[in-house]
Amino acid sequence: MKNLCLLVLLFLASTQLAQAQVGLGLGLEGLNFKSSAQARHVFMARGRLAINSSDLVGFVEAGWFYRAIKEEKARLYLGASFGSTFGAENSETGNVRQFSMPVGVEYFPFTTRVIGLNLEAGPRIFFDKYMEPMYLGIGGTIEFTYYFARRKKD
Repeated sequence: MKNLCLLVLLFLASTQLAQAQVGLGLGLEGLNFKSSAQARHVFMARGRLAINSSDLVGFVEAGWFYRAIKEEKARLYLGASFGSTFGAENSETGNVRQFSMPVGVEYFPFTTRVIGLNLEAGPRIFFDKYMEPMYLGIGGTIEFTYYFARRKKD
């Protein structure tokens, strides 16, 4: 529950601080939120829920990306993120946390640049509920993100 509250607070703070349009989307990792389509520094949050054998299990992740290359239709980004499962206390692994360092490309197929397609991959370090390293892996995701228009100031 603490993770969910933290994610909501980060979401609200980033929408107030975002200097451009915010984005919401859907991908293999669940729902996603991005603080900007154009800025070099981007806050990202992801979350998903699942029902596994009558238990509600979820995953939240928050991270920061730096868009190293910004072309007209594509952006290459590097980042770091931290995620955690919740609701899995009864499973044999308990709550699992992960730290990842993804490298990705966000492609804007249309001229309006409101819909982005993300492809990312990178190393992930998984930790148990006591923050002891469990294993190292490589993970990736594919996402579609829709960026809402920025509000005009009067």
